[in-house]
Amino acid sequence: MKEKKIQCKHCQAINQHYSFQCSLIRKPIVNKIETMSWEEYQKKKGNKKPSNPTKSYSIPKISKKQLSRLKGYGELRKEYMNSHKVCEAQIQGCTGRSESIHHLKGRDGDNLFKHFIAICNHCHEKIERMGSEVYELGFKIKRTED
Repeated sequence: MKEKKIQCKHCQAINQHYSFQCSLIRKPIVNKIETMSWEEYQKKKGNKKPSNPTKSYSIPKISKKQLSRLKGYGELRKEYMNSHKVCEAQIQGCTGRSESIHHLKGRDGDNLFKHFIAICNHCHEKIERMGSEVYELGFKIKRTED
């Protein structure tokens, strides 16, 4: 298949660039930005300053309610980890020292504060990668069960 020849209108270069990219026609873009105060702008525009200018508002990343829940959970987690220094799962290859919390029933709603065990990172990784046998071993509880 033959390559299509494209010739620049300005410098007659073939297959080098498109016409709008030619260095012969490029001119430096100069943007002159005027800096002025709000009052100067309004005088120029001919309007008065608004009495209540709108404030910018950003949505918080974490709601106040969730922030208080996480604070309570942090205290509970710290207390639980201090009282359970040994891994509670003890799966083959276990390091023996508890390093993280595993939620048996997920972290939704009140499950954030109950149904959890202190385990090492190795056991946590194994539990998360296991299939349906985790329910039989007791490392996970179905959310529909009480």
